Amino acid sequence: LPTYVIFITDGASDDPSRDEQWLKTMETQNIYVQFVGIGNGSYRWIEQMGDKYDHVGFVSVKSLETTSDEQLYEALLTDELADFIRKQP
Repeated sequence: LPTYVIFITDGASDDPSRDEQWLKTMETQNIYVQFVGIGNGSYRWIEQMGDKYDHVGFVSVKSLETTSDEQLYEALLTDELADFIRKQP
């Protein structure tokens, strides 16, 4: 079954090469990884991974306190995620 994993972060990766290897491994395991950037951190690397891999998404949220449940829901359940699920065997 497809798996949906959400990682919440406030900044960039400490070890991008290790993390990218981890993402490559997940690519063959029917796992969709959604990164959620909170605040005004640097998310350039995460955005690059979202562009590079079909099973990686990224959304930025200024504050969980000021983001409604509906807004968060809309940000997390994307067309990209739906396409990923449809393509799974």
